[in-house]
Amino acid sequence: VAACDDGTVKVWDRESGRETFSFHGEGLMYPWEAWFTSDARRLAWSCLDDYIKVWDTTTGQLQINQQSNTGQCRAVVFSPDGKRLAMAGFDGTLRILDAATGREVLTIFAHNSPVTGVTFSPDGYRLSSSSYDHTVRLWDAAPLTSDPLAPHCVTLTGHQDKVSQVVFSPDGRWLASASWDHTIKLWEVSAVGPASASTELAEVRAGTEVVAAATSRRLPRLGAITLRHTLRGHRGIVSGVAFSPDNRTLASAGWDKTLKLWDLQATSKDSPSEIRSVPFAEQLNSIAFSPDGELLAVGQGRGIALFDPATGKPTHPFKRTPAAVPGMVFHPDRPLLISTGASDPAVKVWALDAENFSFEIRNNFHPSPSVAVSPDGRRIVSPGRDPAGDHMVRILNIDWDAKEFTVFRTLKGHRAYAWNVALSPDGRFLASGGWDSTVKIWDLKAPESAEPITLRGHAGFILGLAFSPDGRRLASGSGYAGNGEIKVWDAALWDSSHGERPIAFNTPRK
Repeated sequence: VAACDDGTVKVWDRESGRETFSFHGEGLMYPWEAWFTSDARRLAWSCLDDYIKVWDTTTGQLQINQQSNTGQCRAVVFSPDGKRLAMAGFDGTLRILDAATGREVLTIFAHNSPVTGVTFSPDGYRLSSSSYDHTVRLWDAAPLTSDPLAPHCVTLTGHQDKVSQVVFSPDGRWLASASWDHTIKLWEVSAVGPASASTELAEVRAGTEVVAAATSRRLPRLGAITLRHTLRGHRGIVSGVAFSPDNRTLASAGWDKTLKLWDLQATSKDSPSEIRSVPFAEQLNSIAFSPDGELLAVGQGRGIALFDPATGKPTHPFKRTPAAVPGMVFHPDRPLLISTGASDPAVKVWALDAENFSFEIRNNFHPSPSVAVSPDGRRIVSPGRDPAGDHMVRILNIDWDAKEFTVFRTLKGHRAYAWNVALSPDGRFLASGGWDSTVKIWDLKAPESAEPITLRGHAGFILGLAFSPDGRRLASGSGYAGNGEIKVWDAALWDSSHGERPIAFNTPRK
């Protein structure tokens, strides 16, 4: 088989050298490696533009055309029965797709370097992968018979592009998701159900390293999460959402340079009504309500504005910053605002009535894309990188009066940027989400050497994280071009007080 620059695909008989068929491969750019099904009726091609394509060779019809989300897809292979596709990723992952639909069914974090090759055994029950890390690994490829994370993980789909933020309402009734598809979705969350017996995930091994293991346990059920409303009105990426403390108002910020307020008490037939839209001179990147609900902070490209949500009017001095503000949080009981910088490697602390910051915490090695403050207000958490370039999350003890800090813990484990952080309502657990498509849960009462619980299953960067008010759920937002997803995880995965821990996820060490 060969592909030409004009998109023509030709196939020859190896023995006779005669051309058996040809067709025009629509949109075929930067082709890298091809694979036929055993009956040669389907052809898959991996491309260096991060797309995979599957054709019906008898008609030339393009059946699957989607982004692989692996950086570059270096190889693609059908299983012997033609029902699954395995992809070798430049990001070190193996991704298994349903060959009929293209839906990703499993992600294996296989290597610490790009995966260069992948192949199934003749019976389809083994999978081998090779990598730039100089290793070849063998994997159990027996088909999964059910969702490996049910019932302690619910996946919510519906967004047509990446999910940029997720947040629970203070009463726990609603989960709001903001997306690159220009919409906000409101999901109604039912109560956690009683425990039930469940057998979870079978072992997945790489040599002697257990990537995931599970046994039969009694778990609380997450309860139903139902899409109720889709809010439309933004004309660009919706970068942030926030609920007011009284549950009456939802605020949204967008790259269309507008702030919108939605009335959650007065709903129309289709969705909550828009109270007002506030225009800005530049795109908006983040948003946060004060604990008393009387202020709304809006992070922009070059500063932070504080508004009265009741009137939509500014109330405090504009706080100018040298770079965009991707993350903000109010102190729980002091008149302070803590912000991060997109290209400004510092966490800044602002008095609400001041124009300039009170003090800053420099991270001279990497910008801090998000920030969280502990419920007691004594610590802040922010991701970054250390001088060696390792991805990390720093937890700092803050003396607000002296404007000084000490490092409480430095947590490492993500293989790519740690992008988002969230603290559980009791301050015990820290969740971090990264560009390695994983969520890590750190028990801050455990020894610093303790391994985190690693939650896998997302197919894109983790852009949003939020604990529910009762701490029994964690929502994570992710996605890639043309697809957005939210996963809601049961706290029993990391907290034994909510039921026996059903899964032990161990990150293979480098």
